[in-house]
Amino acid sequence: MNKTYKVFLTRNREVSGLLADALWEQYKQNEECSSGFGYADNDDRIPELYHDCGYFYAMVEYKSEQPKYELIFA
Repeated sequence: MNKTYKVFLTRNREVSGLLADALWEQYKQNEECSSGFGYADNDDRIPELYHDCGYFYAMVEYKSEQPKYELIFA
């Protein structure tokens, strides 16, 4: 199995924390699930195009038979 990522980018730190909590609640039953949030520049799973742009992220990562990477602006 490979990893699937669902990533939200936002300009608001509080919103990124709320989104991370909601993602965890929705996906926590998935195998090897983890979620987090923070400043987008500090995570290499965020495309460099969005570094140094003032974004915060909320992300969930989990194992999936059909891996994908979703990037959503909130």
